[in-house]
Amino acid sequence: MKYLVIITLAILFTGCFTPQKAVDILSRPKNEVKAAEFCENKFPIVPIYIKGDSIVTTDTLWGLDTVHVKDTTKQGIDTVVIEKIATKVVTKTIRITDTIEKENPRKLLILSSENAKLKLDNVELNVKLSAAIQRGDDFRSKYHKTISWLVLCIVLIGVGTYLKIRKVI
Repeated sequence: MKYLVIITLAILFTGCFTPQKAVDILSRPKNEVKAAEFCENKFPIVPIYIKGDSIVTTDTLWGLDTVHVKDTTKQGIDTVVIEKIATKVVTKTIRITDTIEKENPRKLLILSSENAKLKLDNVELNVKLSAAIQRGDDFRSKYHKTISWLVLCIVLIGVGTYLKIRKVI
């Protein structure tokens, strides 16, 4: 029975698995592939599409007798011949630029946890600041009270000295 208790306690105390210990184990070369697979499954990279602005340019060509009308779409550029008047050709080009950003949720998770820590630190610093301001106000009021008493004492000593000198003469 005595050995069973010792073995149970030994298993309990050696079974602690801290985050730092997990990082140490996962950073070993034989475990990097598994760690990468886990991170990819847990935090996939999410593409974010940002709608771009449309840029419209209109070109006018003069002096052409024959014009080949062509509608083309190449790499986000649409070219359409709008009208043809005698020897005048008006061409309208619309260019749409969209942006694709790849968001890394692991980075967001890390930054949000750091942000939470900074908010806690900010609250703690605000409490310390208000306590320091209160101590400064207390010191200032004691300083003014001490100066008032000192000025009163100097005035009383001056008046007493004046009265004493006046009686002697």
